[in-house]
Amino acid sequence: MASTTVERLARLLAVAGCCCLFVLAQATDDGGGVGMRSEELLGLFEVLGALLNDPSWAQLHPRPCTETPWLGIQCEMVLGDGVQGQQQDPYLHVTKIHIGPDVASPPCKASAKLSESMLKLPYLKSLSLFGCFLVPDTVSLSPSLFANASSSLEQLVIKSNPGLSGAIPQTIGRLQNLRVLSLSQNNLHGEIPKEVGELGKLEQLDLSYNHLTGIIPVGIGGLASLSILDLSWNGLEGEIPWSVGQLQSLRKMDLSFNKISGRIPTDASKLQSLILLDLSHNSLTGPMPDALSDLRELQYFLLEHNPIGTSIPLFLGALKNMVVLGLSGCGLSGPIPTFFGSLTNLTTISLDRNRLNGTIPASLEAIPNLGQLNLSQNQLSGEMAFSEEFVSRLGERLDVRDNQGLCINPLRTQNLSYLEAPPCLCPPINSGERSSWPESPPPESSAVRVRPSWSHGKGSMSLVLVTVRCLMGLCRLCLFSALVVKFVDLLCLGKDWSSPTDIEITNVMEYEAIAKKKLPKMVFDYYNSGAEDQWALKENREAFSRILFRPCILIDVSKVNKTTTKISMPIMIAPTAMQKMAHPEVMMFLEFGCLTSAKFQEYTKICLSLFLRRVCNRESSISSRYQYAFNVIFLGI
Repeated sequence: MASTTVERLARLLAVAGCCCLFVLAQATDDGGGVGMRSEELLGLFEVLGALLNDPSWAQLHPRPCTETPWLGIQCEMVLGDGVQGQQQDPYLHVTKIHIGPDVASPPCKASAKLSESMLKLPYLKSLSLFGCFLVPDTVSLSPSLFANASSSLEQLVIKSNPGLSGAIPQTIGRLQNLRVLSLSQNNLHGEIPKEVGELGKLEQLDLSYNHLTGIIPVGIGGLASLSILDLSWNGLEGEIPWSVGQLQSLRKMDLSFNKISGRIPTDASKLQSLILLDLSHNSLTGPMPDALSDLRELQYFLLEHNPIGTSIPLFLGALKNMVVLGLSGCGLSGPIPTFFGSLTNLTTISLDRNRLNGTIPASLEAIPNLGQLNLSQNQLSGEMAFSEEFVSRLGERLDVRDNQGLCINPLRTQNLSYLEAPPCLCPPINSGERSSWPESPPPESSAVRVRPSWSHGKGSMSLVLVTVRCLMGLCRLCLFSALVVKFVDLLCLGKDWSSPTDIEITNVMEYEAIAKKKLPKMVFDYYNSGAEDQWALKENREAFSRILFRPCILIDVSKVNKTTTKISMPIMIAPTAMQKMAHPEVMMFLEFGCLTSAKFQEYTKICLSLFLRRVCNRESSISSRYQYAFNVIFLGI
C-alpha cells in the first residue's frame, strides 16, 4: 500500500513538472516583442534538463534568448527568402547549444543523456558537448536523433565523453547540411558507417581516440569538401582505400595508431593540397609509390613504426616544403641520401631505429632550419664530420647513439659526451672522404697499425674501447638534465640501471614519447605544452641545459659524500601541476617511493616538496605514517 502511494506521488510530481515547463513556455510566448515558439522553448528546456545538474535551470532562464540568457545558448532570427510573398519569421530560434570547459556552470549531471527533444529544435545549427557523459557505457547515439533529413545541423561535436559508447548510427548520413563531425575521445565501437560518405558538405571528420574497427569505407571518397580527416587511435584494419585520392580539398589526413596494412595507394598522390600525412604506427609495407612526389604542398610526413623494409625513397627529394619527416622504426636500409640538404624547410628528421648504413652525409648540415636530427640505433659508420657550430646549435637534439661504427673527432670530444660515440683513433683508411680533423703523424713502426674505432673485432680491443669510454664518461661534463633523469628513476621509481627493463629510457625526450602512448590525448596535451606562446617553457629548457656539474678528476672517489649543509642528497622532489590527471594516487606514490628509497639508501635528511592540500595530510601525519629514522624537510605549497 505504501509503495503504491509513493508511485502515485511520483507520477503527480512528474506531471506537475511538465505542466510547469509548458506554462513557462506559454508565458514566454506571450507578452509581445521578439520571443520563441512555445514548442521550441519547451524542447530546449527538455534537452538541457536531461543534461544539466540544475533542476531549476528553466526557472532561472525563462527567456534564454532575450532577458535571461545563458552562455551556452545562441539564438538567431531566421529571415524569409521573400519567395511568393513569404514573410519574415518573427521568432527567435535556438541555433547553438554548447557545454564545455568554458561553460562549466551548471555542470552535467551523472545521469546526463541526449534527449530526443532535440528534434523540436529544427533550427539548431551547432551542438557541442565536451566532457558531459562520464559514467562508462551509459549513453549512446540514438538513430532517431538524426532521422530528420531536413535538419539544419551544421556542426556536431561530442568530445571527451568516456560514457558515450555504442556504434555511430547509419542515420547520421541524413544530416545533409553537416560541415563538422567530431566524435573524438569517446568510447564508440563498431564500424564507420558507409553512409558517412553521403555527407557532401562535410569539411571536417574527426573520429579519433575511439575503439572503431573494420575497414575505412570506400564511400569516404564522396566527401568532396573534406579538408580534415582524423581516424587515428582506433582499431581500423584493411588497406587505405583508393578513393582517398578523390578528396581533392584534403589538407590533413591522420590514420596513425591503427592496424592498417598493405601499401600506400598510388591515388594518394592526387591529394595535392595535403599538408599533413600521418600514417605512423600501422602495418604498412613498401615500396611507397614514386608518384607521391606530386604532394608538393606536404609539410609533415610521418610514417614511424611501419614495416616498410626498403631504402629511403627518392621521391622525398621533390617535397621542397617538407618541415617534419618521421621515418623511425620502418626497417629502412641503405645509405642516407644526400638530397636532404636541398630540403631547406626541414626542421626535424627522425631516421632512428632502422638499418641505415654508410657515413652521415655532411649535406645535412646545409639545412638552415634543422633543429632536431635523430639517427640513433642504425648501422652508420665512419667519422661524424659535422662542424662545431652545427653540433653546438643542435645540442642533445642531435642523436647518433647506438651506431657501432660511428666515431667523432678526438679533438672535439670534450663537450660531446652525450653523443655516446667513441673518438676516432685514426683517420679512415681507404676512404674517399677527407677527414675533418688534422692528420696525425705516422707511427714510428710501419709494422704496427692502430685499428680504427669503428672496427669492432672480437678480442681485447673491444675491452680496451669499453674501458676507454668508461674512463671518458667519468671525466666528462654531464648535463644536469641527464643526471636528474637517472636520479629520479633510481630515487623515486626504484629502477636499477644495471638490470634490464621493459622500456629502456635513455633521455628526457623518450619519456614524452612513452607518455603520448599511455596518457589520454587531452591529458598529454596539457602536460606537453606551456602557457600562451610557450616562451617561458623554451627559456626554462635552455637555462636548464646550461647547468653543468664541475668534474673532479684524479681524486679518490671510493667514498663519496653527497650531503650539503641542509640535506643528505642535493636533489629535491617538486610537485607538478595536475598530477592526478595521470593517476589518482600519483602524489602518494611519489611520496612513498622517495621516502622508501631514502630509507634503503640510508639518507638521514631529505627534502620533499608536497602540495599539502592535494595530499590531504599534514607534515606530522606523513612522517608518522612511515616512521623512518630520518628527517623530512617539508616545503608545503
